[in-house]
Parts: sequence; C-alpha cells; structure tokens
Amino acid sequence: MGKKIPENIGLAGNPVTGGEMKWNEETNAFEASLVPVVPYPDDGTFNPYPLYTVEAVDEATGTVLAATRFVAPTSTEMGCKNCHGGGWRVAGVAGFTDETAADVLKVHDRINRTGLLEKARAGNPMLCQSCHADPVLGTEGKPGIPNFPAAIHGFHANYLTDRGTEACFTCHPASATGPTGCLRGVHAGLGLDCTHCHGFLEDHALSLLKHEKAQGKKVDKLMRHLTPRTVASIKDIEPRLPWVNEPDCLNCHVDFEKPATRDVSGFNQWTQSAAGLFRMRTDDVGLMCEACHGSTHANYPATNIYGKNRDNIPPLQYQGNNLPIGANNNCALCHTVEMEDSVHHPNMLHEFRNRQLLRTIQGPSES
Repeated sequence: MGKKIPENIGLAGNPVTGGEMKWNEETNAFEASLVPVVPYPDDGTFNPYPLYTVEAVDEATGTVLAATRFVAPTSTEMGCKNCHGGGWRVAGVAGFTDETAADVLKVHDRINRTGLLEKARAGNPMLCQSCHADPVLGTEGKPGIPNFPAAIHGFHANYLTDRGTEACFTCHPASATGPTGCLRGVHAGLGLDCTHCHGFLEDHALSLLKHEKAQGKKVDKLMRHLTPRTVASIKDIEPRLPWVNEPDCLNCHVDFEKPATRDVSGFNQWTQSAAGLFRMRTDDVGLMCEACHGSTHANYPATNIYGKNRDNIPPLQYQGNNLPIGANNNCALCHTVEMEDSVHHPNMLHEFRNRQLLRTIQGPSES
C-alpha cells in the first residue's frame, strides 16, 4: 500500500510497452512480470485482449531474429454491480463505479464489523489481501482469516446455489454473450464450460474452504449450508490451495490422449504444486505447454469475439493454420533435422513409429 510508481510502469518495474524480458532460471523461460496492462484504449472503448509484439534480438548486433504477436488478456468485467448496485464505469460494459465499491465495503463492514468504507472515504483504502492471504500475490494475510479466493467464493456460493455456469457468469467475465467472453479456447468450442474443470460453484467453494478449515481458519459458517453437487458428500471433496492446486489436464487427457467422451470432469483431482499448472507445466526438455498449445483459456484453435483468430496469431504465422504448433507431426517447423523420437508427448511416439514404418515400406525418398 502507498507505493509510488511512475506512470505506465508496473510494480516489478516493467513498462506497458518497450520493456525487456528477463531470463527466469526457475521457469527456464524469458518473462516480463506485472506489466500494468488495462483494457482501455485511448479512444475510451473497451478491449480486454490487447495485442503485444515480442521480438528476439541478437544482443551483439541488434538484429531482430524473430517476432510474433500475442494477446495479453485483461478484463474489468467483474459483475459485483449485479448485486451491489451501481453500473459499469467504462463504455457501459466494464469497470467498478464508486457506488458499487462503496456497497461492497458497506456489506463487509456490516458482516465483519470492520470500518473499511470509512477508511476508504478518508483516503486510506485497504487492499483485500492485506487481511486475506492470496498465493497469487504472495500475501500472508492475518491469522484465522480465510484466504481471499476461499472467502469470496465461500461467501457468495451461499447466494448462488443450484445453478450452472450462470453462477460463474454473475461475477466472472466468462459468458459468451458478455463483452469479454474469456472462455475462447478449443474446449469452449467443444461445448465444455467452467463446471467441467472447476466444478459447480458449491463444489468449487467447498474445496477452497476445506483447505482453510484444515489450517484452523474460521469457515464453518460459510460451509454450513453448502451441499456438494459433483460428489456425494463434503468428506469426498479434496481440499486445495487456490492458484496452486488446480484441475490437472491429465484428469481428462489420460496419457495426453483425447478423452473418449466429452462427459468429463476435472474437478477434485488437483495439481500437486504450481509446477503442474498448465501455464507453468513443461515437457521433458523444459518447453512450456503454452508455447505450443496457447494460453489457459485460449487453447488453439481459439475463437475471440474481438477477432476470430486474435488468439491464434503464432500458429497461423508459423504453420499456416490455427492448430497447436507442431500439430500433425510437423517437427520441421522447429527442428532443422529429421526427428526419430519425441520428448514432448508420450502419445506422439506411436505416430513417429508409424511414420518410420511407412518410410520402411515405401523405401527412401528421392530427395
């Protein structure tokens, strides 16, 4: 709180544009963290998917070796105003108004006997995560208070029971009819939605609350009236820490294969650590899954309401289609020599062997 930063500079010192990515030894990748991206173009409209250009430059000569563009998703279409009053702040589609924010604080003060609204009006607003721990920000919070995602989902789940994705859409910018439509990847195109991975809101909230209860946090009041919908009872729900224990891709994609049916669920089988998250996961040589498959909610081929192929620029640029990079065993896209084996996906091995068998039958090519 109170940290002064220059205009258009993020908390990590990275600018909105013109920054330099740095090598991260832990993730084995270049990164630019905490870039202060906002969904507000200068013309006053709303665009939650601004495009960034990234270049690989020869350090010695300054020559640009490669360049591509990608989406940096950011949205303020959070539906607090649906219950707390007020309207949208920007372009009639997004952003918090003062009226909405004041009512959120007023309700918090009434239920928890705090004085957040008075402090805010006096020019001393409080960061939610200063009291509620949050793994994504690295805040520890205060003893006995549930972490931020557990508190938010646990409280609101009591008012949004027995619903499907509309419970998610009440707060999150996920509805296909909304101004953001964050579910834009291949899974959404196949008819899968929030609940297929995260469970219904009651299940989602209980998984977070069970973790906090095990840590001695006061959450019984939030759990008391919630009934699981994906599993038989609360005891069957596996507790999880938000942003760390998330649905594992391999719950459905067993051995990296396509699921046999679309009637699948990623709920209740969590990644064991942050390293197992899709956005952090790598293959055996350290290549990130996202490098070939696209970002978490925009897996190739993705469809974006701000431009059909807005999220598909890299695969279209490098291979002429919107499929995952290297699809159909197009190894030559990255590799300069013929590949006889794969270290990316175990299930690719049989495809490589089939190709080798075909070459054996047909004989060597004329080239």
